[in-house]
Amino acid sequence: MTGQGEPCTARGVPLETALQRAELWDAGRATSTAAWARAAVAAGEVLLGVEFLAADRPIGATVLARDTATWHSGSPGQPRLRWPAMALGYRFAPATAPECTLHRWVDALSAHFPDHRIELQRCDPDVVGDIGERARTAAGVSTWRSARVPDFATWLANLRGTHRRDLGYYRRRLLRAGAQFRSAPAEALDTCLALHRLRVADKGQQSGYLTGTAPQFLRTLARHAGPALRLTELCLDGDVVAACFALVHRDEYQCFLPAWNPAFRRFDLVRQLVYEQLREQLSAGPCTVDLLGGDLAYKRELGLTATPTVDVVVPPSRAARWREDVMRGALAVCRRMRS
Repeated sequence: MTGQGEPCTARGVPLETALQRAELWDAGRATSTAAWARAAVAAGEVLLGVEFLAADRPIGATVLARDTATWHSGSPGQPRLRWPAMALGYRFAPATAPECTLHRWVDALSAHFPDHRIELQRCDPDVVGDIGERARTAAGVSTWRSARVPDFATWLANLRGTHRRDLGYYRRRLLRAGAQFRSAPAEALDTCLALHRLRVADKGQQSGYLTGTAPQFLRTLARHAGPALRLTELCLDGDVVAACFALVHRDEYQCFLPAWNPAFRRFDLVRQLVYEQLREQLSAGPCTVDLLGGDLAYKRELGLTATPTVDVVVPPSRAARWREDVMRGALAVCRRMRS
């Protein structure tokens, strides 16, 4: 297996080169696609292409966003490298060539960008591997996933009886009320975002999907997704009362945004949207189901379990690490004083 045991090296390459390699080698990650990168660019991010090598042979590639570190790091304004649209994705990792292993790739990044803070959140823990002593790791936000599901009947049979009966009960209620499910084009994502805004406002909450450049990112991602796009609308009396935006890359279904009008919550709309999309997807073949982050009851009810991710940070120097320690200590004191 190429790259096993010997640390790899990193070098910068044109963005298109990195994207071509990442799409060729990816293991079913929507975050490795050109669509994800182009959406990040449209949202204003500056992206860099990176290639990993073993004995001068390319064995891995990734795309990173460059910006500046926040004050939480203890070194505000310092150049920072992170995943593109890092707050919206999960299980990030470089793409790796077949039969190859990226050994100590985080160290290779740090060595190639010595004056940058490396801040990689929500990494796939199976791909992080060994890292040097300068790096810090911490538990990232979990994503709610299933094992590979062979077909719809198997998925449904594996649910608890009460949850399976609830799905059937609310589906019958919807159909009796004249509800219709329909596939929608990428342009209909604005309707999904509007419904999500309505639901969030009803609860007095905020959502990362609605802040900053996130809506622009999602719109562009939907437009560039091509056949991977799954955008389903649920209509009652001619009005769209719920919608669900998901992507299917290779054999992985990822549900990014189920949204609904809270005035119709009596129909259990979020589970019905996911139920409908999974019914269609699993009828076409086996897949892995991923409802991303957020510890919500309906994800357990749909048979998913929390899958960990890991956050990796490499400060560029001992001084930067010391400043970060001081800042963390100060924040901890502030939290204790408030509690």
